[in-house]
Amino acid sequence: MRMRIHIILPFFLLLFSCSPAGYVELTIAGEGSIVPEEVDRLFISYRFYSEGEGSEVMTEGYEVETLPQTVVVERGSTYDYGVSFTVNGYKGGQWKIVKYTSALFPGEGAQEVLITLEPECLDEDCPENEHCELRDGAGTCANNENPGFPE
Repeated sequence: MRMRIHIILPFFLLLFSCSPAGYVELTIAGEGSIVPEEVDRLFISYRFYSEGEGSEVMTEGYEVETLPQTVVVERGSTYDYGVSFTVNGYKGGQWKIVKYTSALFPGEGAQEVLITLEPECLDEDCPENEHCELRDGAGTCANNENPGFPE
């Protein structure tokens, strides 16, 4: 697996291999004072996709004191099709929220995506392969959708 991941957090920078290709930039934002009052740790799972090689998952955990946080993932030579992000938030070791998004790698430049941690989604226990979305002012479970990713 060849790709570069930059986790641009006030407290952490991770550089993983190298590639000059396009990248996906994930911004994790929060409404109100959700961080640090409701969420103090984030676990981010990345699933990297390729057209012929399937997919691979990587998970990282981070203490979080402020939002927004930015994660930059560059396309690699093997996993070059797209990436999905699952963000789980915890407070004091207890699960509080799950959010999901995905994007295809652009040929060059950035593909920007956003995950917002909303208070309405706290403690919304969604089934596997679903996450909480804010709809009509309430947290609602929704399917995790990939933009045509190969399985």
